[in-house]
Amino acid sequence: MEQSKMEQSPVQQPRGIKRKRDYDDADDYGRPAKKQVVVDEPILSHRSKTIQKFNASCRCSGQPSSSSSSGEVACSCHSLSGEVSKMVISPPPLFPKFSLLPTELRLMIWRATWETRNITVRRQLMATRDMATGEIDLGTQFASERDRRIRIKHVNIAKHCWGVPPFADDKSDEFMNMDHQYLTVTFGTTPPPVTSKVNKESRHETLRHYDLAWALTRGNVMTQVGQTNMIFNFDLDRLMYPIHCPLSTSFWMADLRRLQKISIPELVPPLPDFYSQYGPWSDDAIPYPDVFNHKEVVFHHEFELVWYLLRKFFPAMRDIRLEPFHSCDRYDSTSYSQLTDPMDLEFSDEGLADADYTCHACFNLQTAIDSAFPLIGADPTQRVPDDFNAIQSDTDRVLDSRGIMQPVYKEETIVIGITPPEREGQEGEKVTVTFRAIYDEDQSSTVVDLLARRIDWDHVKRKCVARTLERAFGPPGVYDYMTYHMGPHHENDV
Repeated sequence: MEQSKMEQSPVQQPRGIKRKRDYDDADDYGRPAKKQVVVDEPILSHRSKTIQKFNASCRCSGQPSSSSSSGEVACSCHSLSGEVSKMVISPPPLFPKFSLLPTELRLMIWRATWETRNITVRRQLMATRDMATGEIDLGTQFASERDRRIRIKHVNIAKHCWGVPPFADDKSDEFMNMDHQYLTVTFGTTPPPVTSKVNKESRHETLRHYDLAWALTRGNVMTQVGQTNMIFNFDLDRLMYPIHCPLSTSFWMADLRRLQKISIPELVPPLPDFYSQYGPWSDDAIPYPDVFNHKEVVFHHEFELVWYLLRKFFPAMRDIRLEPFHSCDRYDSTSYSQLTDPMDLEFSDEGLADADYTCHACFNLQTAIDSAFPLIGADPTQRVPDDFNAIQSDTDRVLDSRGIMQPVYKEETIVIGITPPEREGQEGEKVTVTFRAIYDEDQSSTVVDLLARRIDWDHVKRKCVARTLERAFGPPGVYDYMTYHMGPHHENDV
C-alpha cells in the first residue's frame, strides 16, 4: 500500500527549477515560447528561385576563389546566395483594430492620405450622333461637310454665350439647333486616390470630395455633352491643361467656376519681341464693357482685363502656372501641318482632317518666328525639313535674337490681385501667376540693354504673361473651335 502511494505522489522538482506550465509551448522556465514566423509557400519559392539564380550566374563553378584551411567557398557569388538564404521574411505591418476606431477618426485618416495631384487632361473623339434619330456613326475621319458644320455650329454657341459675333454664315438663330453632335470621352493621366478602391466606406468618403469633371461643354454655361472618367478634387488637385485653346472651348463653366489651380502653356516667351504682338494673326482684343470694379485690389494695370475675367468667370482661381510655349501638345503637329494661313472653316474645309491636331496660337507664333528669325539656307516653302526638331530650333532662334547664349530660367511669381474678403474682418486671398523668366548667365545678352533702350523689363514680362491669361480665360477667338481631342497625334500614344 505504501508503495502504491509513493508511485502516485508527484515527483519532487529540484530546488530552484520552476515547474512547467500546463501548455506545451513553454520553455524550461514556464515562459511562453517565441512564435515562429510562418512563411508562405510563394515566398519560399521566390527565395529558392533567387538562390538558384545566383548559383546559375556564378562563373566559378563552385570552386573557391582562394584557398582556406576550412575549405569554405570564398566566392562572392556563393557568399551572396548564402546571405539570401538567411534572410528573415517579416510580415507586413497590420492594424487589425482599425475598424474599431470611431467613424469620425477613420474618415479623417482616409482624408489624410489624399495629396495634390497634377492631372494632365486627355480627350478623344469617338463618334457622331444624329440628334433627330439618335443614330450613332462610329466614324474615324471626321472630315466631311457635315463635320465642318458641326464644328462651326458648336463654337458659335460658345461665342453667343460670351457675346462674341458668330461666323458670317450663321448669324441667324438656327445655329443654336445642332442636328448632329460629337461624342467625346475625357480622362486624366493620373490614377485616382487609393481610397477609392479600399472598401465601401473609403470609396464613399472619397466620392464626397472628388467629382467627375471636365467633360466637353455644349457651348453654353449649363450643359455638357461629353462623357468623362476623370475624378477631380477642386480643393487639392491641379489641372494640367496641355493646349493653347481657350478654356471656354474645352469645359463647361460650372467646372471652371470651381477651379483653383491650373497650369497652361504660355502664349509667348516673356521677351520684348512678343509683348505687343505675337504674330500676324493675333486675335483682336474683345471690347468688354467698362464694368471693372476699382474697389478691388489689382497690383498691375496690365492685368485689369485678366482680373475682370477671373472675378466674373473663374471666381475660385488662386494659383496659375505657365509652362513653356512649346509644351502645347499641338506644337510639333502644327509645325508639320504645312499650313500657310489660319484654318478658317467658314470658307473652306481644307485641313479639316487635322483640325484636332493644329493650334492657331502655335501657328501664329511659328509664323512670327519664321519671318523674324528665318533659318539660314532653309526652303521658305517648307517649315519643317527632314530630321528637324521644331521645338529646339524655335527656342534657339528666339534666344539668339536677344543674344542669349547661356539661358537661365528662373521661376518668378506675380501677384495679380487680392480677392474681396468674404466676411467683415477677414483678409482677401491672393491670386498669383508663376512663370519662367529668361536670363543670360554670362551677362552679355542684349536683354541687359533694355533700360538703355527705354524698355521696362518688368513691364515686358507682365505684358507677355497677361496676353497668355487673356487668351486662356477669355472667349473663343476668331480662329478657335471647340476642343474634341487633347493628347498626342496618334491615339496609340495616349
